[in-house]
Amino acid sequence: MPDLIAVMKTSSRTTAWLIPWLCGIALTGHTTFLTAQPAPPAGLTDIPAEALTAELPNINNSSERWYQVEVTLFLHRFHDPEEEVWQGADSLTASPAGTTRLLSLTELLALPQWTEAESESGFEPEPELQAGQERVPEPLFNGPEPAHQSDFRIPDPSTDGFIALLPEDWNFTETNASLQRSPNYRVLYHSAWRQPMRLANATQDMVIQAGQQVGNRYELEGTLRFYFNSRRDRIIMDNQLLFNTWDENSRPAATSASVATETSTMDAVHSIPVMTTRELRSNEFHYLDHPVVGALVEVFPYELEASE
Repeated sequence: MPDLIAVMKTSSRTTAWLIPWLCGIALTGHTTFLTAQPAPPAGLTDIPAEALTAELPNINNSSERWYQVEVTLFLHRFHDPEEEVWQGADSLTASPAGTTRLLSLTELLALPQWTEAESESGFEPEPELQAGQERVPEPLFNGPEPAHQSDFRIPDPSTDGFIALLPEDWNFTETNASLQRSPNYRVLYHSAWRQPMRLANATQDMVIQAGQQVGNRYELEGTLRFYFNSRRDRIIMDNQLLFNTWDENSRPAATSASVATETSTMDAVHSIPVMTTRELRSNEFHYLDHPVVGALVEVFPYELEASE
C-alpha cells in the first residue's frame, strides 16, 4: 500500500494521524444484503425550471448548518472478487426521504425550461436596430410593481445545495490525479457540493451512477448520503453501492454511442456490495477502505461569505 499512502499525502487537508492509520488497515469485505430498488429520479426535462430551483435548498432561506462535501470513489484495479465471499446483492434500499441527483450548473442552465421561465418572467430582449436607427431610451418613472411576479432565478452553487461545484472549489484535484497516474487505481466517481446537514429521517439519498456503462447499468451504482447523528456532533456517511462486473462475452460491442442506450439490462457477473456507515469528523480527510472500491471523503462547515 505504499503508493496509496503517497497519494494521500497530496491532499491539502490530510492530517498527521491518517498516514500511520493507513499502514495498519486490514482489507475486509462487506457482506450486508441490500433489499429494495430506489425509484429513479424524475427526468429533469419533465420538471418546470421554477419548480426545480424551488426544490434546491438555499442557504439564504435556511437556518440549518451547511457543509461542503467532497467524495472520490476509486477502484482497486487488481482486486480478485473470488477472494471474498459476497452475498447476492442486486438491489438497494432508499432512505425514507427519497432520492435526488447531484446536478451540474452546466446541466441546469442548458435546460429548455430556463428559456421558457425567462419569457414568462416578463423579460423580453430588445429588438435589433436597423441601419441608421438610434435606440431611444425609455422614460424613467415611478409606478406600481408589475402585476406578474415571477419566481424565476438562476441556480447558484454558492447558495444552492446539491449542485456540483466547479474545479476551483475542489480540494481533491491533486489526489485524484495521483490515483489516476497509479497503475493500481482508477477513479470511478468524484464530486463536491454543498448541502444543509440534517438528521437521517430528513436526508435524501443521492443517486450514484459512475464508471463504465453496459446497457442501462453502471460499474458503480447505488446511493450515497450524509447526515447528522442524533447528537448533531458528528456527520455520518452512509453509502449503499454495488460494483458490477460483466463477462466480456456478455458485453455489447461498443461500436456507437447508441449501443449503450438501446441495449437492454445486462446481467452482471458479479455485483459486489460496497457499503459503509461511518461517523466522520468535520475538517478532516478520511480514507474509507474496501477490498474493491475505496473512498476519500472530506466534510467541512460552509458559510456564505458576506458581500462587500
